[in-house]
Order: sequence, then structure tokens, then C-alpha cells
Amino acid sequence: MRQERGQSLRVLIFPLSGKQLGLPLEMVRKVLRYPGVISINSQGLGLVELPNVPRPLLALDLTHFLDQRQGSFSWSQAFLLLIEPSAENIMAVPIPTLPTLVDVPLGSISPLPVALQQDPAYRFIGHTALLPPENTRLYLIGLGIQNLVSSPKQIPYSSSV
Repeated sequence: MRQERGQSLRVLIFPLSGKQLGLPLEMVRKVLRYPGVISINSQGLGLVELPNVPRPLLALDLTHFLDQRQGSFSWSQAFLLLIEPSAENIMAVPIPTLPTLVDVPLGSISPLPVALQQDPAYRFIGHTALLPPENTRLYLIGLGIQNLVSSPKQIPYSSSV
């Protein structure tokens, strides 16, 4: 059954930490193959340098938050999602697999349950949805969230990451 325009939300979905995550397509600027290594600090943040980009981009490791990892580490992933959560800010999100584009029916989207809203692991997730036909739980990043992170000047990372 095809969704009429305006009755669905276009979302790029990808698996991470045993969950199905999704970003509204309007937040995603580009999907890049990135076989390099990103050093992530103890706050789950890093810097990534890309050709033809004048300055390093902030890399946000969602696995750090979902798994509540401690400490710094280096991470090698296959893809980067370049996202624009706000007009003045582009960030890179490393993911292990190529994301899939899906239309999520608006009627299946609901706010994140209150109990999960209090859990720091879900701080980037504002809504959930059920994906047919198996009713897979999808966690939507950024939808209804004011800022994924504070102003870049307030983010506690060092340039040596």
C-alpha cells in the first residue's frame, strides 16, 4: 500500500547496539563510505577530517550513549552520516552498514515513553514507531529534540581526539 504524500515520514534507518535507529531524511545531508578510524573521547565525541571540508566535523558516537560506554577508544566504521541537526551545525555519525530509506506512517509514530525519556542512553531519541510487517521497534533520532548536542563551543572534547 502506497502512502499518500504527507501521511508518512521519510527516514534513513540503520541497526546500532541491537536497536533499529532512524533519522528523518531532512536532517541527513550525505551518506559517505568511510573506511577510516575515528578516535572517540570519553564523552562519545570525536573529530573527523574529510576531503574538501574546510574544518574537522564533530563525530557523534551514538553507540557510546546507547551502550553507556566508558573511556576513550578508536572506532572504525564503514559509513558516515553527515547530518545537520541545526542550521549552523553539521555533524558526522559513524554507522556500521549502509542505511535504508523507508516511509514511516505518521500514525505509527509516538513519543518516547516517559520511563525512557529519563534514561541518558536515549537522550537523542524523541519518538518511536513500529515498522510493518514485523512491527519492529524503530527509535527516531532528533525528531522533537531541540538540539542533539549543545552549542559546539560547549561540547567537552579536545582537539587531540
